[in-house]
Amino acid sequence: MPSRRTPGKASVPVPAASPDGTLYVGSLDDNVYALNGTTGAEIWSFATGNNVYTSPAIGSDGTVYFGSYDDSVYALGTGGFTGVSVSPTSVVGGAVPVGTVTFASAAPSLGDAVTVSSSDASVTVPTPVTVTSGNTSATFNVTTTGVDSQKSVTISASFGGTTYHSTLTVKPPSLISLVLSPVLVTSGEATTGKVYLSGPAGPSGLSASLTDGASSVISIPGPASISAGASSSATFSITNSGVNTTTPVTVTATLGSVSKSCTMTVYPAIVSRVTLSPTTVVGGSGSNGTVYLSGPAGPLNASVSLQSSSAAAGVPMNVTVNSGSSSATFQVTTSAVTASTPLTITATLGSSTKQVAMLVEAPLARLTLNPSSVVGGVNSDGVVLLSVPASGAGAIVSITSSNPLVASVQPGVRIVSGSIVNSFPIKTFAVTQSTQVTITVNYGASSASQVLTVTP
Repeated sequence: MPSRRTPGKASVPVPAASPDGTLYVGSLDDNVYALNGTTGAEIWSFATGNNVYTSPAIGSDGTVYFGSYDDSVYALGTGGFTGVSVSPTSVVGGAVPVGTVTFASAAPSLGDAVTVSSSDASVTVPTPVTVTSGNTSATFNVTTTGVDSQKSVTISASFGGTTYHSTLTVKPPSLISLVLSPVLVTSGEATTGKVYLSGPAGPSGLSASLTDGASSVISIPGPASISAGASSSATFSITNSGVNTTTPVTVTATLGSVSKSCTMTVYPAIVSRVTLSPTTVVGGSGSNGTVYLSGPAGPLNASVSLQSSSAAAGVPMNVTVNSGSSSATFQVTTSAVTASTPLTITATLGSSTKQVAMLVEAPLARLTLNPSSVVGGVNSDGVVLLSVPASGAGAIVSITSSNPLVASVQPGVRIVSGSIVNSFPIKTFAVTQSTQVTITVNYGASSASQVLTVTP
Protein backbone atom coordinates (compact mmCIF):
# COMPACT_ATOMS: atom_id res chain seq x y z
CA MET A 1 0.00 0.00 0.00
CA PRO A 2 1.50 3.40 -0.85
CA SER A 3 2.29 5.91 1.90
CA ARG A 4 0.02 8.89 2.48
CA ARG A 5 1.08 12.08 4.33
CA THR A 6 -0.88 15.10 5.46
CA PRO A 7 0.53 18.23 7.13
CA GLY A 8 1.02 18.24 10.87
CA LYS A 9 0.27 15.39 13.21
CA ALA A 10 -2.83 14.04 11.52
CA SER A 11 -3.67 10.79 13.33
CA VAL A 12 -5.85 7.83 12.44
CA PRO A 13 -9.05 7.22 14.37
CA VAL A 14 -9.56 4.84 17.25
CA PRO A 15 -6.53 5.24 19.57
CA ALA A 16 -5.72 2.37 21.92
CA ALA A 17 -6.25 2.96 25.66
CA SER A 18 -4.26 1.28 28.41
CA PRO A 19 -5.70 0.43 31.85
CA ASP A 20 -4.02 3.49 33.38
CA GLY A 21 -5.84 5.78 30.92
CA THR A 22 -2.89 6.46 28.58
CA LEU A 23 -3.89 6.72 24.91
CA TYR A 24 -1.61 5.36 22.17
CA VAL A 25 -2.14 6.61 18.64
CA GLY A 26 -0.32 6.38 15.32
CA SER A 27 0.20 9.41 13.08
CA LEU A 28 0.91 10.20 9.48
CA ASP A 29 3.99 12.17 10.63
CA ASP A 30 5.72 8.76 11.11
CA ASN A 31 5.37 8.75 14.94
CA VAL A 32 3.43 6.87 17.57
CA TYR A 33 2.33 9.04 20.50
CA ALA A 34 1.43 8.30 24.09
CA LEU A 35 -1.05 10.90 25.35
CA ASN A 36 -2.54 11.70 28.74
CA GLY A 37 -6.09 10.39 28.45
CA THR A 38 -7.47 13.26 30.57
CA THR A 39 -5.56 16.32 29.37
CA GLY A 40 -4.38 15.21 25.95
CA ALA A 41 -0.82 16.23 26.85
CA GLU A 42 1.95 14.36 25.07
CA ILE A 43 3.79 11.87 27.30
CA TRP A 44 6.19 10.47 24.74
CA SER A 45 6.62 9.83 21.04
CA PHE A 46 8.36 7.13 19.04
CA ALA A 47 9.63 7.79 15.52
CA THR A 48 9.40 5.24 12.71
CA GLY A 49 10.52 5.41 9.09
CA ASN A 50 7.07 6.09 7.59
CA ASN A 51 3.39 6.65 8.27
CA VAL A 52 1.80 4.78 11.19
CA TYR A 53 -1.70 4.28 9.90
CA THR A 54 -2.86 1.36 12.01
CA SER A 55 -4.16 1.58 15.57
CA PRO A 56 -1.70 0.28 18.18
CA ALA A 57 -2.50 -2.82 20.19
CA ILE A 58 -1.63 -3.20 23.90
CA GLY A 59 -0.45 -6.55 25.22
CA SER A 60 -1.28 -7.92 28.65
CA ASP A 61 2.21 -6.95 29.87
CA GLY A 62 1.78 -3.37 28.66
CA THR A 63 3.82 -3.79 25.45
CA VAL A 64 2.56 -1.52 22.67
CA TYR A 65 2.41 -3.19 19.22
CA PHE A 66 1.98 -1.34 15.93
CA GLY A 67 2.98 -1.46 12.31
CA SER A 68 4.49 1.25 10.10
CA TYR A 69 4.59 1.79 6.36
CA ASP A 70 8.38 1.47 6.70
CA ASP A 71 7.61 -2.30 6.41
CA SER A 72 8.24 -2.89 10.12
CA VAL A 73 6.23 -4.06 13.09
CA TYR A 74 7.26 -2.57 16.43
CA ALA A 75 6.88 -3.78 19.99
CA LEU A 76 7.61 -1.09 22.61
CA GLY A 77 8.04 -2.97 25.86
CA THR A 78 7.98 -1.77 29.44
CA GLY A 79 11.59 -2.72 30.09
CA GLY A 80 13.05 0.30 28.22
CA PHE A 81 13.08 4.07 28.56
CA THR A 82 10.09 5.17 30.66
CA GLY A 83 10.22 8.95 30.94
CA VAL A 84 11.61 12.30 32.02
CA SER A 85 10.43 14.50 34.87
CA VAL A 86 11.35 17.86 36.38
CA SER A 87 10.93 18.83 40.04
CA PRO A 88 9.56 21.27 40.93
CA THR A 89 7.47 21.79 37.82
CA SER A 90 7.07 25.54 38.39
CA VAL A 91 9.93 27.90 39.32
CA VAL A 92 10.94 31.54 39.24
CA GLY A 93 13.58 32.25 36.60
CA GLY A 94 17.04 31.80 38.06
CA ALA A 95 16.10 28.69 40.03
CA VAL A 96 17.71 25.32 39.26
CA PRO A 97 15.16 22.51 39.38
CA VAL A 98 16.26 18.88 39.00
CA GLY A 99 15.43 16.70 36.03
CA THR A 100 15.31 12.89 36.11
CA VAL A 101 15.37 10.33 33.29
CA THR A 102 14.17 6.83 34.18
CA PHE A 103 14.30 3.30 32.75
CA ALA A 104 12.24 0.29 33.67
CA SER A 105 15.34 -1.86 34.10
CA ALA A 106 18.98 -1.30 35.06
CA ALA A 107 21.32 0.14 32.46
CA PRO A 108 23.86 -2.20 30.81
CA SER A 109 27.59 -2.15 31.51
CA LEU A 110 28.25 0.80 29.21
CA GLY A 111 25.28 2.78 30.51
CA ASP A 112 22.44 4.42 28.58
CA ALA A 113 22.93 7.95 27.14
CA VAL A 114 19.72 9.97 26.90
CA THR A 115 19.53 13.03 24.64
CA VAL A 116 17.94 15.95 26.53
CA SER A 117 16.78 19.27 25.08
CA SER A 118 14.78 22.39 25.97
CA SER A 119 12.22 24.20 23.84
CA ASP A 120 13.24 27.69 25.05
CA ALA A 121 16.52 29.57 25.51
CA SER A 122 15.53 30.58 29.04
CA VAL A 123 16.08 26.96 30.12
CA THR A 124 19.25 25.00 29.44
CA VAL A 125 19.95 21.33 30.10
CA PRO A 126 23.04 19.13 29.73
CA THR A 127 23.06 16.51 27.00
CA PRO A 128 23.47 13.62 26.89
CA VAL A 129 22.48 12.47 30.36
CA THR A 130 23.97 9.05 31.10
CA VAL A 131 22.30 6.45 33.28
CA THR A 132 25.29 4.55 34.62
CA SER A 133 25.59 0.79 34.64
CA GLY A 134 23.28 -0.91 37.11
CA ASN A 135 21.08 2.14 37.69
CA THR A 136 17.56 2.83 36.46
CA SER A 137 17.71 6.63 36.58
CA ALA A 138 19.93 9.70 36.42
CA THR A 139 19.39 13.28 37.53
CA PHE A 140 20.55 16.51 35.93
CA ASN A 141 20.35 20.21 36.70
CA VAL A 142 17.90 22.33 34.74
CA THR A 143 19.31 25.88 34.61
CA THR A 144 16.81 28.71 34.22
CA THR A 145 17.30 32.45 33.66
CA GLY A 146 15.10 35.44 34.39
CA VAL A 147 12.07 35.92 32.14
CA ASP A 148 9.88 38.93 31.41
CA SER A 149 6.66 36.89 31.39
CA GLN A 150 5.58 33.40 32.33
CA LYS A 151 6.73 30.64 29.97
CA SER A 152 5.84 26.98 29.57
CA VAL A 153 9.02 25.21 28.51
CA THR A 154 9.12 21.62 27.25
CA ILE A 155 11.99 19.43 28.41
CA SER A 156 12.40 16.53 25.98
CA ALA A 157 14.39 13.33 26.54
CA SER A 158 15.01 10.82 23.71
CA PHE A 159 16.39 7.31 23.78
CA GLY A 160 16.13 4.48 21.27
CA GLY A 161 13.63 6.34 19.10
CA THR A 162 11.29 7.14 22.01
CA THR A 163 10.92 10.72 23.21
CA TYR A 164 9.32 11.75 26.50
CA HIS A 165 8.34 15.29 27.45
CA SER A 166 7.96 17.18 30.72
CA THR A 167 6.65 20.73 31.07
CA LEU A 168 8.44 23.29 33.25
CA THR A 169 6.75 26.61 34.03
CA VAL A 170 9.21 29.51 34.40
CA LYS A 171 7.76 32.60 36.08
CA PRO A 172 9.03 36.20 36.25
CA PRO A 173 10.20 37.39 39.69
CA SER A 174 7.92 39.08 42.17
CA LEU A 175 8.61 41.70 44.83
CA ILE A 176 9.29 39.99 48.16
CA SER A 177 10.49 42.77 50.47
CA LEU A 178 11.47 46.40 50.98
CA VAL A 179 14.16 47.23 53.55
CA LEU A 180 15.17 50.68 54.83
CA SER A 181 18.35 51.28 56.83
CA PRO A 182 18.47 53.07 59.15
CA VAL A 183 14.77 53.46 59.93
CA LEU A 184 15.43 56.08 62.64
CA VAL A 185 17.05 59.25 61.30
CA THR A 186 17.42 62.90 62.26
CA SER A 187 16.83 65.92 60.06
CA GLY A 188 19.04 65.82 56.98
CA GLU A 189 20.27 62.25 57.56
CA ALA A 190 20.00 59.93 54.54
CA THR A 191 18.46 56.46 54.50
CA THR A 192 19.24 53.65 52.07
CA GLY A 193 16.36 51.63 50.67
CA LYS A 194 16.61 48.23 48.99
CA VAL A 195 13.98 46.23 47.12
CA TYR A 196 14.38 42.46 46.84
CA LEU A 197 12.89 40.20 44.16
CA SER A 198 12.23 36.46 44.28
CA GLY A 199 14.68 35.98 41.41
CA PRO A 200 16.71 37.82 38.76
CA ALA A 201 15.05 40.25 36.39
CA GLY A 202 14.35 39.14 32.83
CA PRO A 203 16.04 40.46 29.66
CA SER A 204 14.10 43.75 29.79
CA GLY A 205 14.87 44.47 33.44
CA LEU A 206 12.27 45.62 35.97
CA SER A 207 11.25 48.82 37.70
CA ALA A 208 9.55 48.96 41.09
CA SER A 209 7.64 52.19 41.69
CA LEU A 210 8.33 54.05 44.95
CA THR A 211 5.93 56.27 46.90
CA ASP A 212 6.02 58.04 50.26
CA GLY A 213 2.33 58.50 50.93
CA ALA A 214 2.27 62.10 49.62
CA SER A 215 4.70 63.11 52.38
CA SER A 216 6.60 66.38 51.97
CA VAL A 217 9.18 65.29 54.55
CA ILE A 218 11.34 62.98 52.46
CA SER A 219 12.59 62.90 48.90
CA ILE A 220 12.84 59.62 47.00
CA PRO A 221 14.08 59.02 43.45
CA GLY A 222 12.09 57.63 40.58
CA PRO A 223 11.43 53.89 40.34
CA ALA A 224 13.99 51.43 41.65
CA SER A 225 15.44 49.82 38.52
CA ILE A 226 16.63 46.22 38.58
CA SER A 227 19.02 45.42 35.75
CA ALA A 228 18.55 42.40 33.55
CA GLY A 229 20.57 39.31 34.35
CA ALA A 230 21.75 38.09 37.70
CA SER A 231 20.49 41.05 39.73
CA SER A 232 17.55 40.41 42.06
CA SER A 233 17.68 43.66 44.05
CA ALA A 234 18.12 47.41 43.70
CA THR A 235 19.14 50.14 46.13
CA PHE A 236 18.08 53.78 46.31
CA SER A 237 18.70 56.75 48.59
CA ILE A 238 16.12 58.68 50.62
CA THR A 239 16.85 62.20 51.88
CA ASN A 240 14.85 64.46 54.17
CA SER A 241 14.74 68.25 54.38
CA GLY A 242 14.21 68.49 58.14
CA VAL A 243 11.25 68.36 60.54
CA ASN A 244 10.19 70.26 63.63
CA THR A 245 8.50 67.30 65.31
CA THR A 246 9.03 63.55 65.21
CA THR A 247 7.45 62.35 61.95
CA PRO A 248 6.85 58.74 60.78
CA VAL A 249 6.88 58.21 57.00
CA THR A 250 5.81 55.07 55.14
CA VAL A 251 7.66 54.17 51.95
CA THR A 252 5.96 51.73 49.55
CA ALA A 253 7.48 49.80 46.64
CA THR A 254 5.16 48.29 44.02
CA LEU A 255 5.88 45.77 41.27
CA GLY A 256 2.91 44.53 39.32
CA SER A 257 0.15 43.70 41.78
CA VAL A 258 2.50 43.27 44.75
CA SER A 259 3.35 46.11 47.15
CA LYS A 260 5.69 46.12 50.13
CA SER A 261 5.96 48.91 52.71
CA CYS A 262 8.41 49.97 55.38
CA THR A 263 8.11 52.83 57.89
CA MET A 264 10.92 55.18 58.84
CA THR A 265 10.89 57.89 61.50
CA VAL A 266 12.45 61.32 61.04
CA TYR A 267 13.45 63.11 64.25
CA PRO A 268 14.02 66.87 64.53
CA ALA A 269 17.60 68.11 64.69
CA ILE A 270 19.33 68.41 68.07
CA VAL A 271 22.13 70.66 69.31
CA SER A 272 25.38 68.98 68.33
CA ARG A 273 27.82 71.61 69.66
CA VAL A 274 28.29 75.25 70.61
CA THR A 275 31.51 77.22 70.06
CA LEU A 276 32.98 80.58 71.13
CA SER A 277 35.68 82.66 69.51
CA PRO A 278 37.61 83.66 71.50
CA THR A 279 36.94 81.55 74.59
CA THR A 280 39.05 83.84 76.83
CA VAL A 281 38.36 87.60 76.98
CA VAL A 282 39.08 90.53 79.25
CA GLY A 283 35.97 91.73 81.03
CA GLY A 284 34.20 94.28 78.85
CA SER A 285 35.21 92.58 75.60
CA GLY A 286 32.88 90.45 73.46
CA SER A 287 33.00 86.97 71.92
CA ASN A 288 31.25 85.39 68.91
CA GLY A 289 29.20 82.26 69.57
CA THR A 290 27.89 79.66 67.09
CA VAL A 291 25.27 76.98 67.68
CA TYR A 292 25.42 73.88 65.46
CA LEU A 293 22.56 71.42 64.91
CA SER A 294 22.83 67.78 63.91
CA GLY A 295 20.92 68.56 60.70
CA PRO A 296 18.85 71.25 59.01
CA ALA A 297 16.10 72.99 60.95
CA GLY A 298 12.55 72.12 59.95
CA PRO A 299 10.14 74.33 58.02
CA LEU A 300 9.19 76.31 61.16
CA ASN A 301 12.81 77.20 62.05
CA ALA A 302 14.46 76.08 65.32
CA SER A 303 14.69 78.31 68.39
CA VAL A 304 17.71 77.42 70.55
CA SER A 305 17.68 78.80 74.10
CA LEU A 306 20.94 80.21 75.53
CA GLN A 307 22.10 80.65 79.12
CA SER A 308 25.24 81.90 80.89
CA SER A 309 26.31 80.50 84.24
CA SER A 310 27.72 83.88 85.38
CA ALA A 311 26.65 87.51 85.27
CA ALA A 312 30.12 88.26 83.93
CA ALA A 313 28.88 87.12 80.48
CA GLY A 314 25.55 87.91 78.86
CA VAL A 315 23.85 86.04 75.98
CA PRO A 316 20.50 86.48 74.20
CA MET A 317 17.63 84.31 75.49
CA ASN A 318 17.42 82.47 72.16
CA VAL A 319 19.02 82.21 68.79
CA THR A 320 17.02 81.18 65.69
CA VAL A 321 18.32 78.61 63.24
CA ASN A 322 16.50 79.24 59.98
CA SER A 323 14.68 76.49 58.10
CA GLY A 324 17.10 74.43 56.04
CA SER A 325 20.13 75.77 57.92
CA SER A 326 22.08 73.85 60.55
CA SER A 327 23.79 76.71 62.45
CA ALA A 328 23.30 80.24 63.78
CA THR A 329 25.57 82.83 65.42
CA PHE A 330 25.10 84.99 68.53
CA GLN A 331 27.04 87.60 70.50
CA VAL A 332 28.42 87.21 74.03
CA THR A 333 28.95 90.40 76.02
CA THR A 334 31.08 90.55 79.16
CA SER A 335 31.46 92.98 82.05
CA ALA A 336 34.58 94.03 83.96
CA VAL A 337 35.73 91.61 86.66
CA THR A 338 38.24 91.98 89.47
CA ALA A 339 39.46 88.39 89.15
CA SER A 340 39.50 85.64 86.50
CA THR A 341 35.96 84.26 86.19
CA PRO A 342 35.36 80.85 84.55
CA LEU A 343 31.82 80.21 83.27
CA THR A 344 29.83 78.11 80.80
CA ILE A 345 27.48 79.04 77.97
CA THR A 346 24.65 76.49 77.51
CA ALA A 347 22.59 75.94 74.34
CA THR A 348 19.35 73.91 74.58
CA LEU A 349 16.94 72.63 71.92
CA GLY A 350 14.23 70.26 73.09
CA SER A 351 15.92 67.68 75.28
CA SER A 352 19.38 68.24 73.77
CA THR A 353 21.95 70.41 75.56
CA LYS A 354 25.54 71.37 74.79
CA GLN A 355 27.96 73.61 76.71
CA VAL A 356 31.14 75.54 76.05
CA ALA A 357 33.57 76.92 78.62
CA MET A 358 34.55 80.59 78.74
CA LEU A 359 37.00 82.59 80.85
CA VAL A 360 36.52 86.29 81.60
CA GLU A 361 39.80 87.77 82.78
CA ALA A 362 40.53 90.82 84.91
CA PRO A 363 42.69 93.25 82.87
CA LEU A 364 45.44 93.12 85.48
CA ALA A 365 46.79 89.65 86.02
CA ARG A 366 49.26 90.18 88.92
CA LEU A 367 51.96 92.29 90.63
CA THR A 368 55.26 90.88 91.87
CA LEU A 369 58.05 92.53 93.97
CA ASN A 370 61.66 91.53 93.57
CA PRO A 371 62.86 91.35 96.27
CA SER A 372 59.88 91.59 98.59
CA SER A 373 62.13 92.44 101.62
CA VAL A 374 64.97 94.97 101.56
CA VAL A 375 67.16 96.99 103.94
CA GLY A 376 66.14 100.63 103.98
CA GLY A 377 67.98 102.50 101.26
CA VAL A 378 68.10 99.48 98.95
CA ASN A 379 65.71 99.57 96.01
CA SER A 380 63.25 96.86 94.88
CA ASP A 381 61.59 96.32 91.50
CA GLY A 382 57.89 95.92 90.84
CA VAL A 383 56.66 93.87 87.82
CA VAL A 384 53.16 94.36 86.37
CA LEU A 385 51.59 91.58 84.25
CA LEU A 386 48.40 92.08 82.17
CA SER A 387 45.91 89.35 81.24
CA VAL A 388 46.06 90.18 77.54
CA PRO A 389 48.48 92.23 75.41
CA ALA A 390 48.03 95.98 75.50
CA SER A 391 46.55 97.52 72.38
CA GLY A 392 46.51 100.90 70.67
CA ALA A 393 48.76 103.43 72.42
CA GLY A 394 49.51 100.93 75.17
CA ALA A 395 48.19 100.48 78.71
CA ILE A 396 48.86 102.94 81.58
CA VAL A 397 48.95 101.17 84.94
CA SER A 398 48.79 103.49 88.00
CA ILE A 399 50.99 102.78 91.06
CA THR A 400 50.59 103.83 94.71
CA SER A 401 52.50 103.23 97.95
CA SER A 402 50.85 103.07 101.38
CA ASN A 403 53.91 104.81 102.95
CA PRO A 404 55.85 106.96 100.46
CA LEU A 405 58.25 108.07 103.26
CA VAL A 406 59.53 104.50 103.51
CA ALA A 407 58.97 103.26 99.92
CA SER A 408 58.21 105.65 97.09
CA VAL A 409 56.99 104.79 93.57
CA GLN A 410 56.35 106.63 90.34
CA PRO A 411 52.70 107.46 89.54
CA GLY A 412 52.39 104.88 86.77
CA VAL A 413 54.02 102.67 84.17
CA ARG A 414 53.20 102.23 80.44
CA ILE A 415 52.97 98.78 78.90
CA VAL A 416 53.52 99.16 75.18
CA SER A 417 51.08 97.87 72.57
CA GLY A 418 51.42 94.12 72.01
CA SER A 419 53.15 93.51 75.35
CA ILE A 420 51.71 92.22 78.62
CA VAL A 421 54.51 93.14 81.08
CA ASN A 422 56.67 96.03 82.36
CA SER A 423 58.60 96.86 85.54
CA PHE A 424 59.04 99.93 87.74
CA PRO A 425 61.56 100.87 90.52
CA ILE A 426 60.67 101.14 94.22
CA LYS A 427 62.94 103.49 96.19
CA THR A 428 63.28 102.79 99.93
CA PHE A 429 64.63 104.85 102.83
CA ALA A 430 66.40 104.02 106.13
CA VAL A 431 64.13 102.94 108.98
CA THR A 432 64.68 102.34 112.69
CA GLN A 433 62.39 99.33 112.78
CA SER A 434 60.97 96.80 110.29
CA THR A 435 58.18 98.45 108.33
CA GLN A 436 55.68 96.92 105.89
CA VAL A 437 54.54 99.02 102.92
CA THR A 438 51.71 98.03 100.52
CA ILE A 439 52.40 98.66 96.86
CA THR A 440 49.21 98.77 94.74
CA VAL A 441 48.74 98.87 90.95
CA ASN A 442 45.43 99.71 89.20
CA TYR A 443 44.30 99.10 85.61
CA GLY A 444 40.72 99.45 84.50
CA ALA A 445 38.48 97.96 87.15
CA SER A 446 41.11 95.64 88.52
CA SER A 447 43.91 96.11 91.00
CA ALA A 448 46.67 94.08 92.59
CA SER A 449 48.74 94.61 95.74
CA GLN A 450 51.91 93.24 97.32
CA VAL A 451 53.64 93.98 100.65
CA LEU A 452 57.22 95.21 100.70
CA THR A 453 59.10 94.76 103.98
CA VAL A 454 61.76 97.42 104.74
CA THR A 455 64.20 96.54 107.56
CA PRO A 456 66.81 98.63 109.50
